Amino acid sequence: MAAFAAPPAGGAVPPGAGTVPLAATPATTPTRRGPYPAPAVTAGASASPSLTLAAQSTTVGPGQLWSVRLVVGGVPTGTAPMIEVTVFGKLADRSSFDQTVGGMVTDTVVSQSPPIPLASLPTDPAGGFDLAVAVAGDGPPAAGGQFTADLRPCPGGCGGVYPVRLALAGPGLPGGGTALVTHLVYADPPPDTQRLRVAIVVPLALPPAFDGPRGTAPPLDQVAVVRLGSLAGSLAQWPVPLTLAPDPATVERLATSGRARSLAALAQVVAAANAPGHQVVAGPYVVVDPAALVDAGLGSELADQVQRGAVVLADAHVHAAGAPVWLLAPGASLDATAISTLERLGYTQLVVPPAAVTGGLCRLTCTQPFVLDDGSGDGPLAVLSDPGLGARLATGTGALAAHQLLAELALVYFEQPNLDTPRGVVVVAPPQWSPDAAFLQALLQGLVNDPVLEPVTLDTLMTSVPGGTGRGAALQPARRRPVPADDGSLPVKALRTARGRLDAFTSAVSDPVVVGALDGALLTAESAALRPAQQQAAVSGFEAALGAQLAQLSVPPDTIRMTARTARVPITVEKRTPYPVSGQLTVTSDKLVFAGGSTVAGACRHTGLAAHGLPAITCPVTLDRTTTAVYLDLRARASGDFRVQVELTSPRGGLRLAAGQLTIRATPTSAVAIGLSLGAGTVLAVWWGRTLWRSRRGRHTRRPARAGP
Repeated sequence: MAAFAAPPAGGAVPPGAGTVPLAATPATTPTRRGPYPAPAVTAGASASPSLTLAAQSTTVGPGQLWSVRLVVGGVPTGTAPMIEVTVFGKLADRSSFDQTVGGMVTDTVVSQSPPIPLASLPTDPAGGFDLAVAVAGDGPPAAGGQFTADLRPCPGGCGGVYPVRLALAGPGLPGGGTALVTHLVYADPPPDTQRLRVAIVVPLALPPAFDGPRGTAPPLDQVAVVRLGSLAGSLAQWPVPLTLAPDPATVERLATSGRARSLAALAQVVAAANAPGHQVVAGPYVVVDPAALVDAGLGSELADQVQRGAVVLADAHVHAAGAPVWLLAPGASLDATAISTLERLGYTQLVVPPAAVTGGLCRLTCTQPFVLDDGSGDGPLAVLSDPGLGARLATGTGALAAHQLLAELALVYFEQPNLDTPRGVVVVAPPQWSPDAAFLQALLQGLVNDPVLEPVTLDTLMTSVPGGTGRGAALQPARRRPVPADDGSLPVKALRTARGRLDAFTSAVSDPVVVGALDGALLTAESAALRPAQQQAAVSGFEAALGAQLAQLSVPPDTIRMTARTARVPITVEKRTPYPVSGQLTVTSDKLVFAGGSTVAGACRHTGLAAHGLPAITCPVTLDRTTTAVYLDLRARASGDFRVQVELTSPRGGLRLAAGQLTIRATPTSAVAIGLSLGAGTVLAVWWGRTLWRSRRGRHTRRPARAGP
């Protein structure tokens, strides 16, 4: 993928660049007149001819030439192609404009050129052909040019948007040739005219990714990473005010991936966000539906989304500026409760799709902010995003598409030209917007020094454009209400249970990396960009990831022998986590009595009857070693093997960290048994003593007398 085009050296665009873009880049300035260039010639007669717009003037006024650069291909050798220029009547509305973008032009022809030999046009080193058109409108046309387009007569002025068909024709061309439709914007506004404010919002995000049912996140798409970095790097260089919305989940994934490409892309995102003139919108961790969360009783989740999003951006050194703005995603919803919740979170400005609010349609393009009624008669300031302009922006391919967007923006201006009251539109790019270099350069270069368009940030638009009045031919509603939300499809019960388990785990673990990763996985499950089945799978992924952490804690099975009725017995817990874990160790048995116990964390306490009806003792414990032993004083009620249930829970409760079963083998000896054993031993000793004494005496009596001499 080619890198995005950069602005001229030094970051500044020369005055008039928005009017005559062909002269803005020295490398593509026409240099010669000559024969038909080699790149446009194709051997044989079966190739289809192609005609591509490489660049054009954004606007033209009195005394200026309208310049067009064309790239021609697929022309068989031996032919003499011609360019024919047809200018149609001024467009009256955006519906007619949409038809011309599709190639359907039904307006009256106001001017048409004779066939212009392609070989007579100046060329540039890249093989493009430069066509110059002089325009006769409210003033005399400029000198020069291959053709003069006469827009007159112009009742009320010639300013407006004119469709122009550029056709490649000539004998011998397969299919008779080809054509494209672009637009000529003729503008000569008075000096005190308010230009149309244009706020372009660019989300900087990768495609949504979530931990699957097994708790493993897919690897980053490196192609998408490179595209995101290229887009951000280009936006950082252009001196055009833009509103950027870095996706916190994307920023976090780039920062934690450890790969060079990801870190480079993150650096470009940070540079673009912090570039002078840009505004950064700090939103939730992932795109969510506010009403769906709030109406499901998960309003705290909305606050968690906002808080974590702000923390992630701050950690990456992305600095939000201006009043907090909430960008409502297409398909997401609002209601009075959700609006109030957003206001409590600090969001005093909103950008909403038209389908999310009521209040009637504007007779012309909606260009004024309004109050979004929260049910109390008041509410935050909001503005509509323009879906038609957003769709035009989303195409993102080629200079022609960019100039079509610029022409439609100019048409919005000409709906009510020469006003002294500012108006504005908001154009929101899709989350994974990936325009090509030609589109981005043509769009951003065209916005610089445009006589009817003024690029601004959302903050500037909200503060400089007055709210609607609900009166007049334009009918801009001053107040709107949210459209009632449909029944949500969020896995509410699963999310609520998962949040409770995570809160309990957080009370046991102080490692911010582990807790943050689990929190991010759970928040991702709330993403409005995921289908319900994916949201449920994401919750399962969170549970799997949490389970992987809990699996590193265990109570190993063991058999402990008690040789006395009362003994101090160790209860052992093992951990393989690199971080310490705090919890409550509960021991339960039906044949043992707990006399007491203590740990480093504090004294144990009797908890009476446990849930299953057995005596229990609970001890606070901190696992900061591989093996931790808690010593309990136990008394056996009888001899035999007894089962002991051991459970480690979180300090806040609600989460079992580990559990296991031990066997206590009690073999105590009673006092009676000891006395009998001693008595038997005494008797046996006496018997053996007497027997030995008698044996020795008998041998002494039977010894014969010694004979005398």
